Amino acid sequence: MINNQKKFIDILNNLYTISQKSDISNNKIEESIDLIKNVSLIVPVVGDFSSGKSTLLNKFIGKDILQVNIKPETAVPCELYYSKEEYAIGVDENGNEIKLEEVNTENTKDFLYIKRYVNSENLKKIDPIILVDMPGFDSPLENHNRAIMSYLDKGIYYILLTPVDAGTVSRSMINQINNIKNLKKDLSVFLTKTDLRDEDTVQKVKREIQDRLSDIDIHKTVNTINEKEIDLFDKMIKELNTEELFYSIFADLIKVICQETESSLKIKISALKSDVNQNKGTIEELEKAIKNLEEKREELIKEQKSKTYTAEIDVITQEIGNKLNSNIKELVKLAKSGDGDILKEEILNIAQSVVIEKIDSIIDDINLNINTSFSKEVACLDSSLNKYNIAEVSGNIQDLIRKYNKIEYVTKPVTTRKFFKSETALTTYTTATGIFAAVSSSLVPAIEIGIIVLPIVISLVVGLIDKIKEDKEIKDKIVATFPLVKREIRNKLKEILEIKTNEAINNIYIQYNENLASKVEELEKAQEELNKNGDVKAVISGLENNLKEVKNTYSSIK
Repeated sequence: MINNQKKFIDILNNLYTISQKSDISNNKIEESIDLIKNVSLIVPVVGDFSSGKSTLLNKFIGKDILQVNIKPETAVPCELYYSKEEYAIGVDENGNEIKLEEVNTENTKDFLYIKRYVNSENLKKIDPIILVDMPGFDSPLENHNRAIMSYLDKGIYYILLTPVDAGTVSRSMINQINNIKNLKKDLSVFLTKTDLRDEDTVQKVKREIQDRLSDIDIHKTVNTINEKEIDLFDKMIKELNTEELFYSIFADLIKVICQETESSLKIKISALKSDVNQNKGTIEELEKAIKNLEEKREELIKEQKSKTYTAEIDVITQEIGNKLNSNIKELVKLAKSGDGDILKEEILNIAQSVVIEKIDSIIDDINLNINTSFSKEVACLDSSLNKYNIAEVSGNIQDLIRKYNKIEYVTKPVTTRKFFKSETALTTYTTATGIFAAVSSSLVPAIEIGIIVLPIVISLVVGLIDKIKEDKEIKDKIVATFPLVKREIRNKLKEILEIKTNEAINNIYIQYNENLASKVEELEKAQEELNKNGDVKAVISGLENNLKEVKNTYSSIK
């Protein structure tokens, strides 16, 4: 367990103790402790086929676990976990896990990915980082491309390998690096097999790769490694900076939990200083606001059913059309080369990269509008709750939800389900970690767009590659498919945005509802304390001390 992981668990344990002593809600604290203890942070190791991924990872692990020199079409992602007991598990597309007696190309081909549990000191040292041996970016089969796309979403950081004998970065890798950049994720680039070329050639290729990366506004130093070197582990650790990665992902979550604990303490202290009738009146106002939220949810769902999303969809489809047209010379060139897989991949990449680039801002706007609509419904509480030392409750909840939505993506909902005891807890976690389940992820629509466009592209490629034609004829055939591609994408985007909007309405509603319900709970507990006719001053004093401790804890999270 790394230092920041221990630090955050200690903070959460302290907050949990405070919440128990103060008799306030602690569900989020308890669930977050489980999450941080058990989380796996995915770091895909990616590159084109035969870039040396498996060989270098075997060296890193310290034993020959991963198969090398296998065909691209037989490769599946392999996640690497530390374990004293060594075994493997295959995971299918439905999330079913099957223990494997052995791992080979024959018994892994039907799985979405493989988990390998290996007794390796290097894997132990980087825990909770999970390295993933990925299929090549140039893998020709669509299910592998889908796997690559899904790991672009799951990954928190990427290690890219390209062999020195390639001389440059492949088109496939440049496309995926662009996707990584659009997802606002970080990466490191390693030039591999450097022992196969002289130093002048290595430096020349290194400069070429750095120039290609600069062309897409990525300014990275390219590291050089080969299988004979012994410092691969040190280089990877230096680039990964596990402590910093962990902090960047979870610091905002810890701050949010501190803020919510502070808010619960404030309202309970203020309620104990108020009279019973004032508290009762505020509880009634809160319950009325909760009812209004339910009515607003129904209203928003009804509005969504009549929405066409024309403007939002036009932004994406027009850009796809523009990108396809601007790349028409290259597409004609690829068609004339006779390599149907590369042509197919290029058209899919253009469509998917535009979706990745554009969809998040569109969904962010949808989320913001829904969040604002709910915020207006609780604005009437601002003056009442101000008496309880809670200023602008409507704005506070709105800001918290915005903050939730910005917290870094950590892992998939299918993985988190084993950590959470209830759907409510899962919803809280998915919101708090930026999964906001399918609301904020651009990869789900990008993958679906690829599936929709694929039959059209296959039909085009077969028609072109069957018989090499003149440039103009090839161009006309490619351009003729653009309206069909855009039409299919338009239909699919409408379906996707409808789903995303409904999910956003329900998820944001739950956050507002739970936030107000917790305030009702704190007020009711204060009422019970007041009705006991006990030493209220002593209770208030204890709560105020706890509040100071929470504020100090928040300040310690730099």
